[in-house]
Amino acid sequence: MRRAQLGQAAGTAIGVAAGTLALWFAIDGAGAEPEVPTTGPLPVITPETPWESLPAAEVEGRLTMRDGCLLLDSEIVFWEHGTRWDPESEAVVLDNDDTVGLGEDFVGGGGHFDLRGDDSGPLDVRSWLGRDPGRSIESCSGATGITALVLAYSPDEG
Repeated sequence: MRRAQLGQAAGTAIGVAAGTLALWFAIDGAGAEPEVPTTGPLPVITPETPWESLPAAEVEGRLTMRDGCLLLDSEIVFWEHGTRWDPESEAVVLDNDDTVGLGEDFVGGGGHFDLRGDDSGPLDVRSWLGRDPGRSIESCSGATGITALVLAYSPDEG
């Protein structure tokens, strides 16, 4: 009888521990599906404030959407502050009012970045772009598995 009680007590302890762990994951959000980006009119991600200067590289690629995230070829794309999404035409509206629709090619200014960062550590997109845009980039990276980023802006800028 003593062994049965010990077995029952052990089973109860394991059940309580598993329940506590499940509750912790639910509260913490660990193990949850990546959040869909929430900055601005979805799915465009932009810095919270305008930048004083922009990288001067030429960027190009085909605009696609995967897991609710805009990609320029195989990179998560974020846009210059003020860029917006037109849900009716499923197009990005640039600051000069040009549009880039899903499946269309884009050529403009920008720069390439890697979320993995460099020897000093990973890129801190939340402090760099703002809390919400940074969270959106992190969510897109989690959803797509992509760590490459590209900033894109109108070819008229720069």
